[in-house]
Amino acid sequence: MRSPVPQSDPCRTALRIVAAAAASVALLASAGFGQSDQAQDLQKMYEYRLEQKQWREAIDTAMEMQRRDPSDGVASYNCARAFALSGDVDNGIRWVFQAIEEGFHSSEMIRNDPGLANIRGEAEFVALLDAADAKRYEQFEELKQEWEQKEILTLVPPGLEPDAIVPLVICLHGLQVDGKDILEAWAHAGVQNSCITMAPDALRPAKGGFSWRFPDENDWVIRRTVERALAEHPIDVSRIILVGFSQGALAAFDYMTAYPHEVYGVVLCSGNYPGRDVVPPTDLEKDLWPRVYITVGGLDVLEDANKNLRGRFERAGYTVRMKTYRDLGHSVAPNPLADLPPILQTLLNL
Repeated sequence: MRSPVPQSDPCRTALRIVAAAAASVALLASAGFGQSDQAQDLQKMYEYRLEQKQWREAIDTAMEMQRRDPSDGVASYNCARAFALSGDVDNGIRWVFQAIEEGFHSSEMIRNDPGLANIRGEAEFVALLDAADAKRYEQFEELKQEWEQKEILTLVPPGLEPDAIVPLVICLHGLQVDGKDILEAWAHAGVQNSCITMAPDALRPAKGGFSWRFPDENDWVIRRTVERALAEHPIDVSRIILVGFSQGALAAFDYMTAYPHEVYGVVLCSGNYPGRDVVPPTDLEKDLWPRVYITVGGLDVLEDANKNLRGRFERAGYTVRMKTYRDLGHSVAPNPLADLPPILQTLLNL
């Protein structure tokens, strides 16, 4: 039987953060979603100049991104990487400090990012890591308390029998929005398939919405959502489904791969998965492996990444379905009312 409340595994969480460190920091922090076209163009230019070892030009581009959003820890971290790679140790350390002050508290990434190799041996660098750890976990505790005071948006199918035991669908929103945004898309699918549907907010505030920034924090939100659901509703603990869009898809992927025995299936909509591996859960019977449904727009820049993900799941032995919407960009579906109920139905029947 699937235990409804998994225990946190710090080693697995650290590995997931470290695995992503080799990818672009922008992809890690925001998965490239929610940025303006101009901001995305600057990010691409920055990455290109780093690849070409055009350090001065990369620094100029990073500084321009930071000038446009001076309170953005990611932009300051980009500056730190560019200066460090150029060999400017003092400015590299200064901008890491600035990034931490602005909320970039991923000490595992700071510790393992190849872009910071030139400053890693400095005594000040070790102190910065300690500061990042302390700030993040202090803020994590504060954010948990704030989150616990909020209601989770929940939709119960009308006419549900009092003694009915039904699947639970947890919807994870994209970057810089909240649970309401994704619940509006999936509400009808949940009702049509007699599921209780819940849409929690992520922990970290992000420009008017929230961000699924750190895997251990995301796991905590999902776990607490399951606990609340079990306390308030007649949930079938063997039929818990995670639905994620964009950055929320990455959070769903991370949770499923860390705790495969807790998840019946996932719907991954237009996600990006830098540095993530698809590993078969060999400690589970095959019929208990999570089912996977992937959706993406044919006009989405992430189409190829999602097709690649499908292949990796299939090679690992997972049961996978995929839907590509030919004329869709970065969105959940062309017509959520019509498109999403059969996707959820298919997953429940796999």
